[in-house]
Amino acid sequence: MIAGALALIAAGGFSAVTVASVARESGVSRQTVYTLFGSKEALVSEAVGTVALRVLGVISDQASATDTPLDHLLEFAVAAVTEVRRDAVLTTLLFANEGNPIYLRETVIRGIPIAHELLAPMFDKYPRLADKRDRVVELAVRLGISVIMFDSEAVRDDEGLRAFLRPPLASIL
Repeated sequence: MIAGALALIAAGGFSAVTVASVARESGVSRQTVYTLFGSKEALVSEAVGTVALRVLGVISDQASATDTPLDHLLEFAVAAVTEVRRDAVLTTLLFANEGNPIYLRETVIRGIPIAHELLAPMFDKYPRLADKRDRVVELAVRLGISVIMFDSEAVRDDEGLRAFLRPPLASIL
């Protein structure tokens, strides 16, 4: 069912995903989808999460090969945006459409614990940042969402993205 949901998202965006369409795509009943996931939102969240986990290794490898916390955050962001743009499902996050989870009010709230986990290696490597952890994580989440939601020429290439992100990230490190 995850594969079915991902195929639907890639082909038609988040609005193409309904319990009925996932059931049809996966060859199961709607009740099976409800039994296993509880709701369309839970299914979509898990489906997008599987894609995110798949690209996380690439992002983490690129970020961990840095020498400063600022470079770590910058390379983490650049790798994340690059991977989002490479994947059809994650690319869907770049577009405002019905049902897109990036536009839910709870996105920042749900993103904070995930970002804490994703950025843990940086905080382990640079323990002097421990007292700034919450502030760094929240800024990273908010900047990440803004880059995804408000794509522009200024952040379209890696160097532009680094130039955009460097001042606000440097200000808190």
